[in-house]
Amino acid sequence: MHHFNFVSRLLVPLLLASSVALAEEAPTIDTIYDDLGRESGVVTPGRTFEVRGTNLYEAPADPKAKGFPGLSATLGGRPLAPLAASSTSLRFQVALQHPERKRQSLVIRFRGRRLTSRVDVGPSPQIPDVPDSKPAPVEITRFTSKSTGAGARFRVEGEALGLVDRMKVSLSLSLNGAEIRQRLVKIEGERFQTTFGPFSKRLPVGAYSVDLSFTLNMQSRSAVRTWLKALGKQERAAALVRYKQVRRRAFVNVGGTGPGGQILPVDTAPQEARLRERALASAKASEALLVGLEAKLALAQRIYFRDPKAASIDEARYLQWLVDKGHAQDRASAERLLADTSVASRRGKLDEVAWARWVQEEIHVGISKELVELKAFAAETLCPIDARTSALMERALGQLLEIARSRPLFKRAKLALPSALNSPGLGVSHVPGATPKAVRATLRELRRRVGG
Repeated sequence: MHHFNFVSRLLVPLLLASSVALAEEAPTIDTIYDDLGRESGVVTPGRTFEVRGTNLYEAPADPKAKGFPGLSATLGGRPLAPLAASSTSLRFQVALQHPERKRQSLVIRFRGRRLTSRVDVGPSPQIPDVPDSKPAPVEITRFTSKSTGAGARFRVEGEALGLVDRMKVSLSLSLNGAEIRQRLVKIEGERFQTTFGPFSKRLPVGAYSVDLSFTLNMQSRSAVRTWLKALGKQERAAALVRYKQVRRRAFVNVGGTGPGGQILPVDTAPQEARLRERALASAKASEALLVGLEAKLALAQRIYFRDPKAASIDEARYLQWLVDKGHAQDRASAERLLADTSVASRRGKLDEVAWARWVQEEIHVGISKELVELKAFAAETLCPIDARTSALMERALGQLLEIARSRPLFKRAKLALPSALNSPGLGVSHVPGATPKAVRATLRELRRRVGG
């Protein structure tokens, strides 16, 4: 019996640690986008769609491996062709002959793992038309990329049949949902064209998209009047519905070495490794700041144990609180914290000057250093390698900034919040309502997203 208890005590933590590790590595599907980048819930035969999530794919160790080893997918029991794969995104091509049915099962398999979802397969959802009307003939006919000595350029061409000169379309160049450039382009002779670039910065490997948006609301009144005059009376009602809002999207791969420019895991592996390195370093820096901030807050939070009648704090309750919350290992170490009056007196009076000075010298300086690193990392490429990962790194710093502002502390002490804490001008925004628990949740998501 004693032997069993000893083995149990030894194995249980190991089993728990293993289960936690497996849980953190579990892949998840977050969102499915159609070929126009919409969460419409419908994928269309002959077109592409994208699955976004976490830990969806891992590049093979062999840099010479072709295709996407270990990755397979079916839709309604029929194989899907993978076009691009990374840890956070999978893109597939639906066969032109794929049957149109609702609630078809999407199954993605990778190295023994199985993810499932339900999607409808049918025509791409459009803006409701009047009876017998046709889709608006506004299309992107050409979207290409080219790199020269001057930098990378993206060329967009399209047609806008039935529309008049001086009307405009909005074109937005993006990578993984992060907008790079956006502009309005005039229609001339029922066509439009523009070039984004040249861009001197390095382009991350990926499937770049250009989004077209045409609405009648973005046109000048004179252009709409000219357009309507050119239409017959019977055509106007249908045209106003058909052209009310048009959205199109086209893709071009950059940096792909596979057949036809297909992006292979070996193409994205270097930038994913760099992103992972930076994200884990940022998480480590933010966690170190959080630990220091919590420790200092524990000293200041003795003011919550102040007894107004006795003009002192309930030391017994405060000492026990320090132990219960994990700020002190035992009573002796709690006593040493009580003796630390660097930001609050032993009687529970907050030293607002000392607190503000410590926050500026430790937290603000630490956040500033990390922001310099993030800015340098962002400057390496034209746009974020993964916009969500970049946002999480910055969000953690904004949460720390809000906790360090310590509004509840100053409110309890009935003191005015120093301007140095309220508006430090560090280049990152406060995240309202931030707590240490929220910071740790952000850091967990950040690590999970890069596989750390």
